[in-house]
Amino acid sequence: MGVADFLVVAIMLRRLATRSVSSIAVRSPRDGLVFAEIPEMTAEQVEACVDSAQACLTSAWSRPSAVEDRAGALRAIG
Repeated sequence: MGVADFLVVAIMLRRLATRSVSSIAVRSPRDGLVFAEIPEMTAEQVEACVDSAQACLTSAWSRPSAVEDRAGALRAIG
């Protein structure tokens, strides 16, 4: 999976997240304060995200030599 493939995956994940009409508050177990919100998604959407992440882990994308490519790709979708 190259940089272009990663961009496609990132765009897909962003679209899945924006389809959600509600979000789930993530609370700190220490003090109960909300520190993040995540989109509420179906099991199928979560599975698609996990599959995409696993594909990235087994690709050139996860190798340290691709740091500059990853940074550029993330800035591009920023």
